[in-house]
Amino acid sequence: MDSPDQEPGRADDEGPQHTVTVPAFALNRTEVSFADYDRFAETTGRRKPADRWGHGNQPVINVSWNDAQACAVWLSEQTGRKYRLPSEAEWEYAARAGTTTPFWTGNCIRTDQANYDGTFYYNNFCDSVLRMPDLPVWRSDRWRHAPERGR
Repeated sequence: MDSPDQEPGRADDEGPQHTVTVPAFALNRTEVSFADYDRFAETTGRRKPADRWGHGNQPVINVSWNDAQACAVWLSEQTGRKYRLPSEAEWEYAARAGTTTPFWTGNCIRTDQANYDGTFYYNNFCDSVLRMPDLPVWRSDRWRHAPERGR
């Protein structure tokens, strides 16, 4: 877990890299969309998030951690299945796909491999390859407070 010491652009709070055991879990293939979140907001009387990207199937943005938690509880009640936000360890495991490289694709990533606009270079590490900007992803442990940290 965390990034290797030599990873370009690595921040001081991204290490040290260490092994973490993650129990089996399931994670949706896509983030919660504006359309999904709007159904939750309309049903529960919550305010819909501001719209910078347009709504529809774009990943929802501008929601608080508390609203994300409430949405997971609501979805559990609606479906009879248990939903929750992933822990930091679960998210990193899923995002890195078991690799130790910056991306699941290796040291570089292209716009045909991930959904981003391609306007940010990844530390000038890859020719003509751009890194998507870091978007906040709500996790159950509010980032950096993972109970698994250090195991």
